Amino acid sequence: MNLTGTANVMVPNLIFDIGMYDGSDTEYYLKKGFRVIAVDANPQLCEVVQNRLADYVKTGQLTVLNIGISGTLTDVTFFIAANKLDWSSFDRSFAARFDGCVEEVKIPCITLSELMQAYGVPYYAKIDIEGRDRDAIVSLLQLSDLPRFVSVEATVADFSSLMASVGYGGFKLINQVYTCTIPSVFPPLEGQFADTCFSPGQHSGPFGEETYGRWLTRAEFEADYKAVREKRYPDALQKQFGVPESLINKWYDFHARFG
Repeated sequence: MNLTGTANVMVPNLIFDIGMYDGSDTEYYLKKGFRVIAVDANPQLCEVVQNRLADYVKTGQLTVLNIGISGTLTDVTFFIAANKLDWSSFDRSFAARFDGCVEEVKIPCITLSELMQAYGVPYYAKIDIEGRDRDAIVSLLQLSDLPRFVSVEATVADFSSLMASVGYGGFKLINQVYTCTIPSVFPPLEGQFADTCFSPGQHSGPFGEETYGRWLTRAEFEADYKAVREKRYPDALQKQFGVPESLINKWYDFHARFG
C-alpha cells in the first residue's frame, strides 16, 4: 500500500470514520460540513458507500478506503459475516457469532497512526472495528498530535487509562440506544446543523460537544462503567455475543476529549 506522508498535525475539519459499515455515520459527518476519511475492510460495503455518496467523493470531501486497521502493514484474512455484515471482523469468532456463515477475503492492512500520518490527524476519530478496537487505540496514541475527540465501541477495558496516559481528561459512557432518541443539537456545537434521525445499529450518534451529559473525570467515568458492568446477565449470553455481560441488549460507546 502506497501512502504519501503528511505533517503529523490535527486538521480541524477532518473526521475519520474507522469501520464505516453502511456509511450512515459518514453521511452525517459530511452533512455537518466535515471532510471524511471513511475506512472499512468489507469491499462490498465500500462499493455501496462509494456509489451512494459519489457526489461527495467527486468534490474530494469524502475518501473511501477499502483497508483494514491492524498492528502491521500486511494482507490479513477478513471474515465477512454473510447474514450480519456489522459483525464482520478479522477475528473469525467475532464474525461467526450470528450463524457461523462467513466469507473469507484478503484485505491490505495499515496501522491507524500510519493512516493518520498519510491523511492528517482528524478532529474526531470514530473507531468501531469488531475485535480490533484496542489495536487502533494503541496505534493512535503513538502520534505526537492527537484528535480532539475519540470514540470507540465499549470493548476496550483499559480505554480510560490508555487515553489518560497521553492527556485525555474528559470521558463519557454513551448509551447508543438512548442517544438515538435525542434530536439533533440546535444550534450546533460541532460543524453545521444536520437534522438527522439516528437509528440504533446504523448510527453512532452525535460526537464531541454534542454528546449528551457532562464530561466526566477518569475516576467518575470508571465508576460509571463499573456500575453498568455490575448489572449481570447470564454467562451463556455473554459467551454467545462476545461482549462484556452488562452490555448485552445495550449498545455503549466510550468517548474521550483531549485536555
